[in-house]
Amino acid sequence: VRVEASPAQVWRVWSDLEQMPKWQAWIHSVHVQPDGSSKWTLKKSVLGVPLSFSWTAQELPREEGRLIQWEATSGVKNRGRVEFEEEEEGGREGVRVTMTIEYSLPSVIVFLFRST
Repeated sequence: VRVEASPAQVWRVWSDLEQMPKWQAWIHSVHVQPDGSSKWTLKKSVLGVPLSFSWTAQELPREEGRLIQWEATSGVKNRGRVEFEEEEEGGREGVRVTMTIEYSLPSVIVFLFRST
């Protein structure tokens, strides 16, 4: 997705993990631990049934302004990366944000999420 904002603004928003629930609707909470890991909770109601999933993630080396990456160490198995590429379009500065996530959920949960 292209975000029309300065690279510094986009990086500041994405790199402040504990603020993600304010703009990522499916993320209920993020708590960064003293050891640098982070505890994530996702909450969603599917067919009227409230579901909650949690995991602990360890951030992998960052490239300031260019890359955030992580891997779950417990809970819902997942890993991912968010890449930031500065671009100008029509004289307006912006950032191309590309997020890639790999995860493993029980098949019934995948079915429920896709059906809503």
